[in-house]
Amino acid sequence: MKYQTIIIEDEPLALQRLARLLQPYSDFIDLTAQATNGEEAVEMINALKPDLIFLDIQLPELNGFEVLARLTHVPLVIFSTAYDEFALKAFETNSIDYLLKPVEPERLQRALEKLRRLTGHEQIQLQTQLQNLLAEINKPKLQRLQVRAGDRIRLLDYNEILFFRAVDKYVEVHTHNDTHLLDQSLNQLEAELPAEQFVRIHRAVLVNMKHVLEIVRGLGGNYRVRMRDKKATELPVSRASKSKLRLGHTLMKFDDQVR
Repeated sequence: MKYQTIIIEDEPLALQRLARLLQPYSDFIDLTAQATNGEEAVEMINALKPDLIFLDIQLPELNGFEVLARLTHVPLVIFSTAYDEFALKAFETNSIDYLLKPVEPERLQRALEKLRRLTGHEQIQLQTQLQNLLAEINKPKLQRLQVRAGDRIRLLDYNEILFFRAVDKYVEVHTHNDTHLLDQSLNQLEAELPAEQFVRIHRAVLVNMKHVLEIVRGLGGNYRVRMRDKKATELPVSRASKSKLRLGHTLMKFDDQVR
């Protein structure tokens, strides 16, 4: 079988690299088209009905999950992403495979070998599992967080929250005017809060991206985010977290400006 294939990737260099790496597989991969944003991807996939897509998760206009949710034709999917380990497990279970960027030739080869081995029944099963994953991700979530304030329980709108910081056995919830304590872990909060809004930039810090003012480069090439609060609070960004939810892309841009 020859798979009609579309690459969805907004970074020109990454798109060119993947297209080049696919050339040796032209006996069964027919690169039909390329899309560089979410809206374009939805229109193209529904019109061309490809057998296979290589899908970046973070895209302009619509992210990868939103693209899949709007499709009337659901193809087989190979994700390309810089997501954390938890998300990668979900991708591995519900897609053919995932590729960490920058895509390495050996990793691409393994993903395509898995594609070659898929039976018709396994392809249908993967598509069903992917649809179930999307349904779970797209479930409406509560937009408020319960915190204790003395003998009362206060409901904080997500947009009120600046950041969470782990301190000893508790997690601090910082707003513009107050700090509250939670007995939930950052891992639990990260799983419950909307991923497009709250980003784990450090093992001890989860920030609301709506309240990030700027990214600051310090001595030794370390980075911190500066928040939009009265103190202009600065929070550390770990090396492992720089690429999460496009932070890596933003930081590289900032790097270039500094130099």
